[in-house]
Amino acid sequence: MAQYLVNRVWGILPVLLVLSIVTFGVMRLIPGDPVEIMWGGEVSREAVQAARTRLGLDKPLALQYLWWLSRVARGDLGFSLRTHQPVTEAIVQRLPVTVELTVAAMALVLVVGIPLGVLVSVRNRTAVDTTTSVLSLLGLSIPSFFLGIVLIDLLALRLHWLPSLGYVSVTERVIDNVRHMILPAVALATGLAAVILRMVRGSMLEVLSQEFILVARSKGLRERHIIFKHALRNALLPVVTLAGLQMGTLLGGTVLVETVFGLPGVGRLLLDGILARDYPIVQGTVLLLAVARVGTSLIVDGLYASLDSRIRFE
Repeated sequence: MAQYLVNRVWGILPVLLVLSIVTFGVMRLIPGDPVEIMWGGEVSREAVQAARTRLGLDKPLALQYLWWLSRVARGDLGFSLRTHQPVTEAIVQRLPVTVELTVAAMALVLVVGIPLGVLVSVRNRTAVDTTTSVLSLLGLSIPSFFLGIVLIDLLALRLHWLPSLGYVSVTERVIDNVRHMILPAVALATGLAAVILRMVRGSMLEVLSQEFILVARSKGLRERHIIFKHALRNALLPVVTLAGLQMGTLLGGTVLVETVFGLPGVGRLLLDGILARDYPIVQGTVLLLAVARVGTSLIVDGLYASLDSRIRFE
């Protein structure tokens, strides 16, 4: 298995290289000069050219990319054009907020999606199944940022149950931290929870129709034991695959959700970098999100063997 994971890592490197080239090129295609945006246009052309020369923006694009890639290979993501802060430091400062939001959202996805999926598979073709299917389709159809706006309007502004914006660190006040994270986590998790629910339902129905389930029932085993001991364990393999791959979706969704709720996370850092044409910030953040996504796929591969003893990695 170790050799398999090493081979996977070597296969991922070209993907990250292509992604870095695409990100680098797309940022240069967006209209707007980062120096002029940084200074608000109230500066002479000579000063702008001097700043571009100092930042290396006057060099050919291929040379700029190779210079940046060489620094990344040494673990240096460069400095922000806007704040002159090291990109690594800026990401590390914002990372705890994004990690907390992503973990909270994934916890909601699993806590809601798996039990409801099991429930509707057992109550197949009943009112519970129909109602849950309609609600899951609704959850899939609503974008996370729009759902966030609706939650702010309903639960924060009208009912005053939860705060609408801002962030309080868990090291300062735990209760306030939880209160500020509930709405963003719900907005981010709803769509994926619906996907997991439908996946669990379909997988459970397939497993429950197999012969070994009929044999277990013929032996007189309790239905609860059959569902959770035999059926659910076999049905979770595709669910783990989907949940692991959708972690990247959650990370990508934090960009809009953090903006809607005013959370100082990596997603907000990325959006601010795009608006300011802060090339090093955008390139470093996208690279980090890509590494996180491929890392989750490797973790999913490692979980396969623990869930199904028949799987072996050669």
